[in-house]
Amino acid sequence: MELITSHIDKIEDLLMRMDDEIDTARSVPFSSKVSVEKQVLFDIIDDMKAIVTDMRKGLPHEISQARRVLGDKDNHISEARSKAEMIIKAAQAEAAKMLSENQITIQAKFAAEEIKEEANKEISDFKLSAAQYVDGVFEELNDMMQAAMSDYTTKSREIEGFYKDIMSELYNNRKRIRIDGEK
Repeated sequence: MELITSHIDKIEDLLMRMDDEIDTARSVPFSSKVSVEKQVLFDIIDDMKAIVTDMRKGLPHEISQARRVLGDKDNHISEARSKAEMIIKAAQAEAAKMLSENQITIQAKFAAEEIKEEANKEISDFKLSAAQYVDGVFEELNDMMQAAMSDYTTKSREIEGFYKDIMSELYNNRKRIRIDGEK
């Protein structure tokens, strides 16, 4: 998450730099246009593209999968709504046919409501399961990031200890050389 925040900060800095370039550019006489060095803006844009590419490379497969699930969610909801509308229309058509008898009409309306409620429940259940899946993916991602940070911290400490040991050994050897040289 810190990496993404860092990338966003870099992009904001580049946008401010671009804004500064435009603000400080020479004005074209008798117009609201300005003259900007094309290469300077291209360099800023290239830097932004590089940051975005970095961000894309850093995103794990699970986030892409979560995006697909969210995209699929909309399709499933749309399909469920269409299905529900078809069922409701069919129920309404059936109910209209039976309008002549009051009891049958009441039963048809009741059945249509049940179907509508069932369709809405299916939509609600799917939304809930999609949200739970995405939450799970984000939780796994968070766990992976925490593990990576922990591993990084452990490796940093190991390198620091190794460095201190080497420096201590060099210092002790240097002391012995002085002592041996003074004799």
